[in-house]
Amino acid sequence: MLCLCKRHTKKLAGITLPKNLNKEELDMKLNDSTDIINVAIINMTDGVESKLFEIKGSRCHFNKEFNYQDYIIQLRLDWGGVAHGEPVLDADIWCGSKNKKNRLRNGPWHHAEKVFDSASRRYIYTFKFENLKLRLGTKITAAKNIKCDVRVVKSSREDSK
Repeated sequence: MLCLCKRHTKKLAGITLPKNLNKEELDMKLNDSTDIINVAIINMTDGVESKLFEIKGSRCHFNKEFNYQDYIIQLRLDWGGVAHGEPVLDADIWCGSKNKKNRLRNGPWHHAEKVFDSASRRYIYTFKFENLKLRLGTKITAAKNIKCDVRVVKSSREDSK
């Protein structure tokens, strides 16, 4: 009989196992992952929140495009450059219409500055382009998942001697 009281068990990767089992004796595959459920950016000046969307095959979450003077601007959170748990805020800008030849070459505005704000206890991105300046925060809903496949084989009495 398998006893799972505190005296006879130990925790391994958050799983309670009998103390006499060693990690090496287990055929264990452990996958620890985080799934992003929902992402929004918050304009820190007026509190307006915008839900971001995904494009299949991309590592980014995109904001809806908006117009500024003669430009079309699309902000996106790029998860390829995560630092301190926060992605990079990138911007793509087109002059006139959104096509390849009208896209501006990446300038200093392409990556927004990111600074930790102790008052709001979050990173604040500052996006600057010409006379436009936006202070943006993120609201990220994520789920932590642990998937574990374990095969425990009962040893014979002779093996344990």
